[in-house]
Amino acid sequence: MRPVLMRRAAAAGTILALAASSAVVAVSAGSASAAEGFGGRADVSRSATTGAVTFVATEAGKPLAQPAGVTASSSPQEAARAFVGAHAADFGLGSRSTFASGRAEELPTGNTTVRLQQVLDGVEVLGGELAVQLDDANRVVSASGETLPESGTPVVGRTVVGEKQAVRSARAYVARGEGVKPSEVRSTYEGLKVFDSRILGGPVKPGAHTVHAVEVSYADHVRQQVFIDGQVGAVVASFDEIHAAKSRRVCDAGNAERQYPCESPVLTEGGSTSGHNADVVQAYTFSGATYDWFKTQFNRDSIDGRGMPLVSTVRFCPASEPCPFENAFWDGRQMTYGPGFAVADDVVAHELSHGVTERSSRLYYYYQSGAINESISDIFGELVDLATASPNDTAGDRWKLGESLPIGAIRDMANPNSFGDPASMTDSKYYAGTGDNGGVHINSGVGNKAAQLMVDGGSFNGQTVTGIGASKTAALFYEVNTGLLTSASDYQDLARGLRQACRNLTGTKGITAADCAQVDRAVKATKMDVPRRNAKDMRTCKKARFTFRDNLEKGGKKWRTQRPWFAPANPNPLRYDATYATSGTKNIWGFDRPGNWFPDSRNGKPRDYFIRTKKKVKVPKHKSSFLRFSHAYFFDNYRGRNFDGGRIEYSMNGKKWFDLYNGKYPQRIVKGSSAKLKGKRAFAGESGGYRTVVKKFPKRARGKKVFVRFRISSDATRNVYAFGWFIDDVGVGSCKAAGGKKGKNKKKRRRSLAAVRQG
Repeated sequence: MRPVLMRRAAAAGTILALAASSAVVAVSAGSASAAEGFGGRADVSRSATTGAVTFVATEAGKPLAQPAGVTASSSPQEAARAFVGAHAADFGLGSRSTFASGRAEELPTGNTTVRLQQVLDGVEVLGGELAVQLDDANRVVSASGETLPESGTPVVGRTVVGEKQAVRSARAYVARGEGVKPSEVRSTYEGLKVFDSRILGGPVKPGAHTVHAVEVSYADHVRQQVFIDGQVGAVVASFDEIHAAKSRRVCDAGNAERQYPCESPVLTEGGSTSGHNADVVQAYTFSGATYDWFKTQFNRDSIDGRGMPLVSTVRFCPASEPCPFENAFWDGRQMTYGPGFAVADDVVAHELSHGVTERSSRLYYYYQSGAINESISDIFGELVDLATASPNDTAGDRWKLGESLPIGAIRDMANPNSFGDPASMTDSKYYAGTGDNGGVHINSGVGNKAAQLMVDGGSFNGQTVTGIGASKTAALFYEVNTGLLTSASDYQDLARGLRQACRNLTGTKGITAADCAQVDRAVKATKMDVPRRNAKDMRTCKKARFTFRDNLEKGGKKWRTQRPWFAPANPNPLRYDATYATSGTKNIWGFDRPGNWFPDSRNGKPRDYFIRTKKKVKVPKHKSSFLRFSHAYFFDNYRGRNFDGGRIEYSMNGKKWFDLYNGKYPQRIVKGSSAKLKGKRAFAGESGGYRTVVKKFPKRARGKKVFVRFRISSDATRNVYAFGWFIDDVGVGSCKAAGGKKGKNKKKRRRSLAAVRQG
């Protein structure tokens, strides 16, 4: 998919191989503590998940001293490497890590940001990047980013699954999702990487995964970066790479699938707009307006800063979708617009701004970093709109994105809730699911609201902000994007970055310390400092009585398994460390594979796999009787479409099985799957981590002895694997009345045993 403009469409993302020089620096351990090591003059923040330093901020005009051995005549890269090496322990680094020498970017302030990419055990760490900003004397102004600490991280780079099998799996995964044959998709192998959710976020099994990175593309509208686990071949994650620039070229597709890429422009730089249709004229005019805005505001020569031509195709309609194609996208090379979608200046500027981000912070289009990526495009798009005379703009359209589109506005930055988007991190509309690449369009509302408050001011969430105007706000977000954020930054990083950006710019563009106070209030109003947490676990009552309990610590003697289920998870014939427990070190694991064993050697068949209690379990004869368990799941899915899933069932005789949830599961398996549960509800997709759930037994099971089983229903597509189902701390029991009035106890039971809302 494309990184598209539409909020609810599956968004595209930008996963780019970070530029790496052959020159690397080994970082040494043993630096002083954060308080002492940074001279006591810096505000130091640490990651809540890794404990490593993620942000070093300084006051305006008070940079840190030059790193040891560095002079004003040293290169910025040398200074950045020396700084990171001196504080290796603070960043969680030791002898296993090296850093590429990094790309340097000179900022409008005269400072230079050097970006250093972490390489652990010889393998690039996705999102493991530090942005070190230095003044013209090579003194450190700030440092931000994430690194993967060596302590507790096992050696990476060892694989069982080879390159050829990984490429087959990636091709099969995308081909199945697009409904085509694997032979119809193209692939490029991009080597081994390290993927760790502590840096990148997302619903990935914790730990450092050595993955094969494969780019898979199909036709003109699919370019996926797929990461295949090097041990069992499971799809760890996949990102869209196509996003939903003054040398201008405009091609006209004429409401068909042609001129993408743009090869025969109908209008080029310096040409006359006379005689051309509105789409061609507006794409040409508004791309020029965007170029002029970035040039005037930041002296940036096009989206890459080096005069990159701004190429557009208008009136594009892909053959695989209805025409008119109601969208626009940036693919890393050019803009492409459906009919009527080039007539909105904020949309054109939005797409071009993706190109600026792609060549600066390179924010991943994934969860919070993707939401910031999208928000920055919205912000720059709307600021260009405010600075450009547009025929359809009215006072009521201020802060509405795409008000000139044929379909009307698609977001409201002043009131994100009006389009179902959150205005703060604690907003009930904050999206915590896995669709839309983790909510990149939806959750952009947080950054959008902050920008609106910074420009216009207003009262929100107990904070009263005095607006600092469009020009200053633009400067702050440009400074953040080009000089402070890294590829895996989240909203907490953006909060720290905006504050530091204001300090950096104090005394330039009219920005004052008083303005920085307003920026701080806008950040607090949108709760950017507040991390998002997983949904709360369900709890049993305080005085539960159990007839069956198993935390797996004594092995799997209470379970009968059918491969690929394993109780406990280790050891297993795949020699994969499937440890993922909520208590102790042992758990159940059900590998989600096609209907044949790994690796595939023949056509798959849809199969169901079970693990059940070895003996019958007594269900208390009470209306509060329940099954309690903790689980996390990673079932086969593609762009929000679920192909595999799991259910929980019970039986009195081991032959006839009943669904404990009576089909009322949180997700649905698509009808296009070949799994036996196709079209039905199940635990499917990804859980976003462990959940403890409690489910009451129906009347027919109360007082009976039953078998309990967990069932995976698998699609038959060859070479497509997912990590599957992890289960721990299983129990059957009931609540014991605590005394007092019967009605009061009944109310407590209802509250503690409410039906699970999500798996």
